[in-house]
Amino acid sequence: MRRWIRAGIIGCLLVVLAINLLVAFLGRSATFPLDPFHLVDKSRALLALAWHSAAGTSQPTEGEIKLLLRRLAAQHRISPSLALAVAEVESGFKPVRISPAGAMGLMQLMPGTASDLGVSDPYDARQNASGGVRYLAQLSARYQGNIRRMAAAYNSGPGNVPTSGSFRMRRETSAYVSKVQQRIAHYQALESDR
Repeated sequence: MRRWIRAGIIGCLLVVLAINLLVAFLGRSATFPLDPFHLVDKSRALLALAWHSAAGTSQPTEGEIKLLLRRLAAQHRISPSLALAVAEVESGFKPVRISPAGAMGLMQLMPGTASDLGVSDPYDARQNASGGVRYLAQLSARYQGNIRRMAAAYNSGPGNVPTSGSFRMRRETSAYVSKVQQRIAHYQALESDR
């Protein structure tokens, strides 16, 4: 009996190790090899990537992605600078990315969010951009265009950011919001130079 328990524990640790090493390698991010958190989301992200890779879908260039984001932002009545900033901070405009929490693709959509937005292939840059911009539009409506709250909710989830009043952000979320705001200012400056 003890041998079976030991084998089961070792087997579980090997599965956790394999999932985390794949996410770290594919996401190019630091993930503790035995991180027990978000295993379901990470597994879903890895399965979606396998499905995407088998489909062999071509990806747009970074320039095409930026044009797409601008067009989608105009369509959904949000700032193009916001859409560009979020894509840059989330993935560096790379369509194939997995976060340590299992967020996927260009706009780093969590598996549940991608599903809710109707994104069937989260590693297809066009689908992911469309879903991410629609999600930003939803957050814009919820937070009445407040960029700070929208960015915080994009990073930590809308359940963690109230629609009004003061709120505290985790250090990670605060750093994320600052990066997004800096990149928005950058893209707004580029637009005004045109």
